[in-house]
Amino acid sequence: MLKPMLHRSRLSIVALLTMALVLWFNVAVIDHQFDAHPEHHWQHDCQLFAGVNHGLPSTQWRLPQWPQTPPQSQVAQPIQRTLLLHSYFARSPPAA
Repeated sequence: MLKPMLHRSRLSIVALLTMALVLWFNVAVIDHQFDAHPEHHWQHDCQLFAGVNHGLPSTQWRLPQWPQTPPQSQVAQPIQRTLLLHSYFARSPPAA
């Protein structure tokens, strides 16, 4: 009875190590593709790095900066209407 349990534990250890290796390899490939420091790629022709450079710039992203002026309230100009006097026209006598 001890042999089947030992076999299962070895199989589970191998499976866990395989999963860890696959995950580490995926992280390494992604880190290599999206590298922010391209200096170490100058010594070799890396197709992964060249492919990503066509799609994404290798510079750091910057947050937009807006000027920090305090908001000023908009004062509405009052509507100015001319007062139309019906008693005064071009040929009428001047108003008293």
